[in-house]
Amino acid sequence: MNKPDKTTVKKIIGYLLALIAPVIIFFLLQSLIQFPVTGIQEENAFFSCLWMEALSLTLILFSGSIKIPLTVLSLLFLLLGTAEHYVYRFRASFLTPIDFFSAGTAFNVAANYDFTPDFSLIFVFISFLILIALILFLCPSKKDVAFFKNSSLRITYAFIFLICLIGMTHYVRHYDSYENKVLDISDNAFHSYKNNRREGVVIRLLYDSGYLFVDKPEGYSASREEELLKEYGEKASGAVPGKDELPDIVVVMNESFSDPLEVGPIETNTDYMPFIHSLQEGRENTVTGIINVSVQGGNTPNTEFEFLTGCSMAFLPRGSIPFQQYLTHDIEAIPRYLSSLGYETLAMHPYLSNGWNRTRAYPYLGFSDMKFLEYFEEMDPEYVRDYISDSFFLSAIREEVEKRNDDGPVFSFNVTMQNHSSYSKDYDNLKRDVEILADEDTPYLHEMENYLNLVKLSDDAFREMVEYYEKTDRKTLLVFFGDHQPPSINYEPVFHNLGTDRRNLSQETEWDIYRVPFVIWANYDIEEEKGLETSVNYLGNLVMQKAGIPLYDFRSYTEDLSLRVPVISAIRTVDNTGQSRNTGEEEPDLGEYRKFQYYELFDRKAE
Repeated sequence: MNKPDKTTVKKIIGYLLALIAPVIIFFLLQSLIQFPVTGIQEENAFFSCLWMEALSLTLILFSGSIKIPLTVLSLLFLLLGTAEHYVYRFRASFLTPIDFFSAGTAFNVAANYDFTPDFSLIFVFISFLILIALILFLCPSKKDVAFFKNSSLRITYAFIFLICLIGMTHYVRHYDSYENKVLDISDNAFHSYKNNRREGVVIRLLYDSGYLFVDKPEGYSASREEELLKEYGEKASGAVPGKDELPDIVVVMNESFSDPLEVGPIETNTDYMPFIHSLQEGRENTVTGIINVSVQGGNTPNTEFEFLTGCSMAFLPRGSIPFQQYLTHDIEAIPRYLSSLGYETLAMHPYLSNGWNRTRAYPYLGFSDMKFLEYFEEMDPEYVRDYISDSFFLSAIREEVEKRNDDGPVFSFNVTMQNHSSYSKDYDNLKRDVEILADEDTPYLHEMENYLNLVKLSDDAFREMVEYYEKTDRKTLLVFFGDHQPPSINYEPVFHNLGTDRRNLSQETEWDIYRVPFVIWANYDIEEEKGLETSVNYLGNLVMQKAGIPLYDFRSYTEDLSLRVPVISAIRTVDNTGQSRNTGEEEPDLGEYRKFQYYELFDRKAE
């Protein structure tokens, strides 16, 4: 019996490599978020490998080549896995399909993170390079594959595998609608580490892609919602104060500002937010409390969106950024409404203007003027780390508001940048006065100390702003709140004190990492309140009420709703009995809210 020659052996090995390469690519991809790969459900791993095989065979048959599609797939999934690896490292979460719309913003802040590769990244990177080299060296060339010469048969099989690929993708994207569930897929996207570890990154991305679009609510009718909102508008109608009586409203949404004590115990050598804590004890003309937000560790514009519009991320796809996907026309929002009452409307952010599509979104919300980093750089600003300091920015806010006082009342909405993650580096321009009293081997102690020192600077800046307005005669209402807590990885010292870590949080702690403090303060008489708990979609109602401004129709509805369900976020709902639930899990009847919100975002024509 003749032995096969070297060419035949190489061709057989090449075909086998082409067959198993998609499986190797999948496991290398999974290794970049979980090294070594453990915990993934067998049926999910098997399905993911089949999906990868269908994808590669479809591309191979359509292109009539083996080497090029497998090389391109290897490079693309190496890039995807690397992105997943760093997103989890910096944000303690994983990518969703909608994150790819935010790539520009991610690049804006990339220089502030430490991208030093760890062992798993180096190992997988080298493994991918070896795989690509083997594909290029061993896989048969196009001219050596006789099957490729029959174009009609090749294209026929390509369509068969394409149909299989589409069918498998549809099955995962609409998994919830199937009665016979073979895979293990969770509809709770907020346990991203557990989900990606158990389900696999391929299935998770396919499943989340089903949330890219917003479906009309069942029973929705634009004309009906319009009529119902008119009724709420009539109910809410009231006398609007004259322009001379309307206060300036200055809103400071502070980047990553939060209080660790809302999550768990932490002991420091000095108070990291003494001024806010003193206000929370009760002060004249001050309202304090906690707001529940829908994001954690990032996606700042979603908190802006909820505050300014009164809409809730609870009814929008997981991972979506309304500023980028859904704001395509003028909509009703606080700045547009206040503009109709005679307010000057100004939005400011001391960072790049191309972040989160704000330059397009803000005018749709009714802002008549915007200021970004380029504007403030001309003022020789003070920096903390690599960002403009809160002290400088809040001082600049006061100056900008005063410039406009002769033209009537001003609504100024401002998003700070000083406290943006990451917190791992050391900086000469960041004082470290706050120290955590804990063992030196406590995980992420240095990062959290850096963070708390930033919080202290924000607290000082807000105190300076209050002291300034205490001395002015012009009626001013100040609003201060955090957009979200920092990435949970930076709260590890708190979790450590709770006897756990970020991967094994209790349900209550999961909810707590979405709670941030808020303050409403006035230099004139308003009713004092403390210890309130609400959600950011309702906060705008409270601000307008404290300013003596009647609510417009949609806000009037949400104010009524807040009496029954005082907390609604993408994470949880709390009803008026104090019962907390994961959003979407036996939630109170929010069907009307969902319909009104769809009308506000997609069908209402702002006046």
